[in-house]
Amino acid sequence: MARTLLIGDDTAKGLGDALAHVSPTGTWTGWVDSWPGADAGDWVATARVQHTFDSIVNSLGRGEAPPDLILISLGMTDVVTEPANAKAEVFQLLADDAVKLSDQAAKTGAKVAWILPTKIPNEGKSRGAIAAALAAHNVRTYHTDTRPYSGDASGNLSPATYQAWANDVWHWVPLGQLQIGPIGPRHPASNPFSEFVDIAVTKTGLSRNTTIGLGIAALFVIGLGIVGMASSKPNTVTPGGRDGPYLG
Repeated sequence: MARTLLIGDDTAKGLGDALAHVSPTGTWTGWVDSWPGADAGDWVATARVQHTFDSIVNSLGRGEAPPDLILISLGMTDVVTEPANAKAEVFQLLADDAVKLSDQAAKTGAKVAWILPTKIPNEGKSRGAIAAALAAHNVRTYHTDTRPYSGDASGNLSPATYQAWANDVWHWVPLGQLQIGPIGPRHPASNPFSEFVDIAVTKTGLSRNTTIGLGIAALFVIGLGIVGMASSKPNTVTPGGRDGPYLG
């Protein structure tokens, strides 16, 4: 089962909170580092994904394993703040930063996938630039804009939308199974393969909260629909395919 680090902007926190309520019978182990208002360029400039990953490793006990899957939920800030009549250089920068962040995440040794944001009214070209760059770089990508829910013009999402989105992401990976499969058509299909993860979760029944820069990295372990809670000493770090039921 994937031990997942979910990073990103405000949407990462919304998804992380909602993922904690998705699994009715399984167990999910995940850390969430949310940086409100950030884009890929911010993460790249501060090497934050490596700082976050290292802080998790340093907080683990003997025999505990670090994240083996990094999900990146970014792009909403770019879509919402895209200037009118933006020049090609703007979109090229977005594309370059998406590729750089994917590479930084991959250097941790974890597998990497990207969750693009929900659709919003009157979008420009930012989403397309990021999606094209990720596809060219063979980064597995969830195209949330193909789903029947959306945010407002400012990118705000309702709790119900986050819950529906989290449910889709859960089944896309799928976080409740022992392996991650390739992308399928836009209707349920089953063609799993074990390229990503097939390692069982090593602990259950606790939650560790770790303060990381501007966000919170929280370890959620969900079993039988119940979130187990336990406290631990905070560890502060200063940060210096196409839509379908499986990763594609």
